[in-house]
Amino acid sequence: MPLVTIKRNPDQISDQIIKNLTNILPSIIADTLSVAGNKEAQLTKDDIEISVTEHGHLDVNVLPLQIAIFANDYPERKATLKERTDEIARRLQEILPTDLVGKQKAFVWVLLVPGEFKMI
Repeated sequence: MPLVTIKRNPDQISDQIIKNLTNILPSIIADTLSVAGNKEAQLTKDDIEISVTEHGHLDVNVLPLQIAIFANDYPERKATLKERTDEIARRLQEILPTDLVGKQKAFVWVLLVPGEFKMI
């Protein structure tokens, strides 16, 4: 179950932009990070959890839009991490406002980590 954190500067990134992101991002991540042939690494959009926060007055050196994706580390994901990250970025560039794209104002960072999820 990937966990996505979106951090934004509310003066530059509107609620509508965030709503659009949180609507489409689960499908993008599920499509891009699913691993064919590995049942544990298969994802649906309902597997993606998103948390949105705003920059605080103590934050330093932060861009207006920061997207971090934490997902389980499977060998198949690791082997193609750059390609998978590039694909997520490409798809985000298609939906984000043009004033954010290619201007050092936003990033996506995919972090593969060992982990185990269990409902309690």
